[in-house]
Amino acid sequence: MIKNKIKNKTKKIVLSGELSGLEKARNLVYESALAFGFSENESFQIALAADEACTNIMKHSYHFDRSKKFTVEIKSHKKEFQISILDEGTSFNPNEVEMMDIMRRKQNKQKGGFGIFLITKIMDSIQYFPKSEGYPLNQLILKKTLE
Repeated sequence: MIKNKIKNKTKKIVLSGELSGLEKARNLVYESALAFGFSENESFQIALAADEACTNIMKHSYHFDRSKKFTVEIKSHKKEFQISILDEGTSFNPNEVEMMDIMRRKQNKQKGGFGIFLITKIMDSIQYFPKSEGYPLNQLILKKTLE
């Protein structure tokens, strides 16, 4: 397999607010991460992080409204792999969420709510830029460095 074939290139996919597009986005992220040089396990984890972020937008911001669209862009440069997710929904900064106590959630038998936790554990960097008067889209940037 030829590694790093997508360096300095951008790939993107436009999704609607419904869950049916998640598999295409996951596959695009997984294949791109694998081609960039990440292992199968690392590529799976990166795709999982992107899937969680997209699912949160679809569920919490778009309420599964298929008429609403957002974009997933994959960029890479040198050793940095970047996933940007651009949406028009309600602004929500994942960096402002208090880290959950996994053991307490397990003891209380609580389900769900692990998306942001997973994203922060998988990715090296998470940046968030809310939409503003000068830019009408929220931008979530997930970065992972190839070791």
